[in-house]
Amino acid sequence: MATFPFSGVDGGLSLHESAERMARRRSVLCFLVPQVSRAMRTLICGWLAWAALTVSAVEPPKESGQRNEEVKKSDVADEKSSVKKPETQAESKANAKKSRDNSGGKAGAKAVEDMPIPVSPSWVRVARDYPIWVDLKKKEVIVKGRIAIQKGALEMFACPKGTKEHESVVAIESPAKFVHLALLAVGARPGKPVAFDPEYRPATGTTILIDVVWKDAQGKVHRHRAQEWVKNARTGKPLQYDWVFGGSSFFTDPATGERYYAAEAGELVCVSNFSTATLDLPIESTAANRGLLFVANSEKVPPRGTPVLMILRPKSEDAKNKAPSAKDRSDASKRKDSPNAKKEDRP
Repeated sequence: MATFPFSGVDGGLSLHESAERMARRRSVLCFLVPQVSRAMRTLICGWLAWAALTVSAVEPPKESGQRNEEVKKSDVADEKSSVKKPETQAESKANAKKSRDNSGGKAGAKAVEDMPIPVSPSWVRVARDYPIWVDLKKKEVIVKGRIAIQKGALEMFACPKGTKEHESVVAIESPAKFVHLALLAVGARPGKPVAFDPEYRPATGTTILIDVVWKDAQGKVHRHRAQEWVKNARTGKPLQYDWVFGGSSFFTDPATGERYYAAEAGELVCVSNFSTATLDLPIESTAANRGLLFVANSEKVPPRGTPVLMILRPKSEDAKNKAPSAKDRSDASKRKDSPNAKKEDRP
């Protein structure tokens, strides 16, 4: 039998035997190679999955029962945390006082911050959304604002915020109509605004006294007459006149039919005459830029942005202007009926 001496075939084997051996080796290799490849693929995939879990820290999906149990525990914890402890009587009183101090006792009113002085228990909130009160015992209107300018020419002493701050000392945080309403509530009576045609006629109405309250950087509270913050541009002296309640006016928009209070444009407390002023000076004071009579007293006015309370109160009438009482009328009647009445009436 022929033999093959080269290394590829075992020496001394016949061609037929060598062919069979080589066939067996091929079959073994054909079986092992796929198995090894599959094992490598499994190993690589497993390693990649482990790496992904490690990097992203993704927890394996939980069973639905386990998830439901955790949701229930979370809900119970939330309910426990949301349950408030009942207030003690002292806490209830303290919270009520804090609410009253911030809002003036009006239900649902916005809290007021940066007050120079606390809200008094006697103050009654006029409007829920604005810091304006009336004190019916003292016959005062209290409205909060801020310093708009510390120096410069003036047309107003005070205006509603967002109107004429560039020429007003104080910008109040309330519409002008609520100031008008509050003045009526404490007994003030509007007269008539200034008129210019056919001739000048000053504004009339109840005289209104105005004080301003503010707190300095050291926490000291100051109270001054509003006139101290305004001075005559020519003489340098403080304003010498009180304001009168002219009452402004209302107008109706013909396009919409809505009714508006004219002073909302800014003319709340004026130092120049405006026919739309709520409060005006009873003297002739032009609004022309070249003829403005008054400027801010920078030596007295606090820094711009300082919170301030403006306190308005009707001036009490002189005794001679008051309506006679029943006793006075009775005494006058007796004097008239006395025998000496004619003699007493002679000049």
